[in-house]
Amino acid sequence: MQTYLFYTPEKQEAYSAHEIADVLDDGHGFTWDGDWQKSYRSGQWVDPATRAICHIDIGVAEFNHDDAHDEKEYEAWTRNPIQVQIPLSVPHWYGVECLRFLEWLLEQLPGLHILDTEIESAEESAGPETLDRLRALANWEQLHINQTTERGDCYRMSRVSSVAMWRYRRAVGELDDEWPAALVLLDKDYARSAVVWDEPEDELIVPPVELGVLKTATNTIVMSVEEIISRAGHVNNLDCAGAVSIPIDDAFEEMVHECVKMDVSRFKFLGDGEWSD
Repeated sequence: MQTYLFYTPEKQEAYSAHEIADVLDDGHGFTWDGDWQKSYRSGQWVDPATRAICHIDIGVAEFNHDDAHDEKEYEAWTRNPIQVQIPLSVPHWYGVECLRFLEWLLEQLPGLHILDTEIESAEESAGPETLDRLRALANWEQLHINQTTERGDCYRMSRVSSVAMWRYRRAVGELDDEWPAALVLLDKDYARSAVVWDEPEDELIVPPVELGVLKTATNTIVMSVEEIISRAGHVNNLDCAGAVSIPIDDAFEEMVHECVKMDVSRFKFLGDGEWSD
């Protein structure tokens, strides 16, 4: 995790845990894990569009004292009762979205400054500062590389496919129409972006993903989206983050028949947070 601590200048009164909790309650995408445990409560923010997630602790849990994160005091600064943790073994756009949330949080709590505990450990002169999103993202990327490079249990998707899926999720999350979800399938040791069509009738809406899973009344087949588009007789550009639509007409069944089919049993679904890029 990339862990942020929060401080106010000594001349400014620190925010209370309940004041911070009220701000989070007024935002979008935040949920609590449970009720207050004395002066402590935890929860998570999930971006409604992309489903990027970060974890938040309010107050101090008596059972979870951590010298590295709980005892950083600085002259002329007052520690505030909030801690934000951004996952590292996830796609890079998690970092982008979580830092966007962090920027929003700082706007709601004027005077609050941040401390990246990982950077602080390497720079003795460092201390609380304002958020520089580009620098913070570069720090996240380095931590991400350090944590995931040697791990055999961290399934990877190509950065190109991951970014395309992110842009699609961001675009359709702001629309009222019903659009198919961009999902992730594990293909042996690789994470691959995918869409599932459940007995479509008039058209296929095709996100910019790698694999298409077509469910019919009698069968489930997996095909390359690139091949589906190349074989389709007519493709409509939907002007939405690379998505297109293919009409289901008289030639559709023949087109599907000609596509190379992949063995369904070789795939399984991966949840968000179970893969990286």
